[in-house]
Amino acid sequence: MRRFRFRLETVLRHRETIEMLREQDFGAAQSRLNEVETRIAEMHREFERIVSGRPGCMPGERFDPGVIQDRERYLRALLSAVEVEERRAAACRVVADEMRRALVAARQAREVVSRLKERHLAEYAHASLKVEQDALDEIATLGHARRMKEAV
Repeated sequence: MRRFRFRLETVLRHRETIEMLREQDFGAAQSRLNEVETRIAEMHREFERIVSGRPGCMPGERFDPGVIQDRERYLRALLSAVEVEERRAAACRVVADEMRRALVAARQAREVVSRLKERHLAEYAHASLKVEQDALDEIATLGHARRMKEAV
């Protein structure tokens, strides 16, 4: 019997390649989102650090309005930067979600062809076993016929 050959092997390879590319795209989008979220968390920690160390809060500390103004300006700038990063994170979430959907679609497309290949391979194996069994039956029948002929 001929060797198994899946007619849609090139389609399967192409879909596997597309799936791999979609995985890479999703990974890159997820990585960008993680970077932005890390920056946001760092900015929040910086904000908390600055707020907890406000001047004039400690007993005996000298009150300096210039330092307080500088800190308040810095805190406003920090909050503004956090808002910008939050918008960037929202955009990254949208892109990552879109990439995830594309990955799922590519994976499903590949799985359809993979299941078809598995089914064809199972049919081939079944047919191969049948051909082998038929050959063994034929050999047994010929052997039996020869022994009967020799016995007569």
